[in-house]
Amino acid sequence: MRRVMAVGSTTLLMLAMLTGVAAAAPKHLAPIRIIHMNKGAVTSGNWSGYASTGTTFKSVKGTWTQPSIDCSVAPNGAVAFWVGLDGFTSGTVEQDGTIAFCTNGTAKYFDWWEMYPANAVQVVHTINPGDKFTSSVQFTGGQYILKVTDTTNSAASFSTTQSCQGTCSRSSAEWITEAPCCVGSGFFPLPNFNSIKFTSAATANDAGHKGPINDPSWTATSITMVNGSGQTKVSTSALNAAGNSFTNRWVRAS
Repeated sequence: MRRVMAVGSTTLLMLAMLTGVAAAAPKHLAPIRIIHMNKGAVTSGNWSGYASTGTTFKSVKGTWTQPSIDCSVAPNGAVAFWVGLDGFTSGTVEQDGTIAFCTNGTAKYFDWWEMYPANAVQVVHTINPGDKFTSSVQFTGGQYILKVTDTTNSAASFSTTQSCQGTCSRSSAEWITEAPCCVGSGFFPLPNFNSIKFTSAATANDAGHKGPINDPSWTATSITMVNGSGQTKVSTSALNAAGNSFTNRWVRAS
């Protein structure tokens, strides 16, 4: 496992070792694994939310309140919420946000970033459910500024500047609820987070045009997380009238 460490951060796997946790922790938040695609809609094994495509993106941001999770349905499960560039039509993801995971039935919450596949998930702070977060990724000067702001508790905010370790095409922007990788060859089961509402969702392209998820300058795709039998795990609502908000709802753990 290759790691690119940020000052003051550690991987979730290392955190598990340091705290004496026996259960595995998430390693990666990976590109989408598409199961079925229709025009404007996709089912996926690991993502729910929205992706915008059709231009080269240079920034993305979104806001949400960190949900509390119920570990009874997934005692060693995990769920992540993030915004990012790439991963929908490419093999890299430049991303940051919040994550909650259950360790033998006990919930833990963190903020994090990852430049997939250059490093594993990098956690930075312990956070609290109910805190409001704004997450962003910006490409500028050949580098990526990944920033998560806890507007409820400013001490749990961070910003890190990273370089792409490979080919980062910036071919998509995303606002995502994810089942992290990996348990064996599969994804972590999802603890019950009830619902999460992404708001103030916006992106910008290299031409300097800024707009919401469904701006006419790009194409918006709705993503629904399903299991191998096609049953919905996390549903995705329609966008609001402004095109900058939607809700993901938990349906099942696996």
